[in-house]
Amino acid sequence: MEKKSFDLKRFIREHRAWVLQGVAAGTLILLFVFLSLWSSSKSAAPALETVQETPAVLEDQAEEEEIFIHVAGEVTSPGLVSLKSGARVSDAIESRLWF
Repeated sequence: MEKKSFDLKRFIREHRAWVLQGVAAGTLILLFVFLSLWSSSKSAAPALETVQETPAVLEDQAEEEEIFIHVAGEVTSPGLVSLKSGARVSDAIESRLWF
């Protein structure tokens, strides 16, 4: 009984498509792992310092600021709505539903 040896060149030649797909898949996996590890090491951001303002300063800013929202769609009167800071979008929509 003759023992057959494994011929790598013959195997690659006969199964060329499978070998190329395996090499491509392995390369993509290694690239993904490398990029994941590299991006996670760069994303370690330094701690941010918290700045607190007094409530009086925040209230003054809220009273002075005014925002504008353009309401469109199935409303009676589409257009710009002026609201005070802190108002909700639903306030703008309700103001245009009943004009």
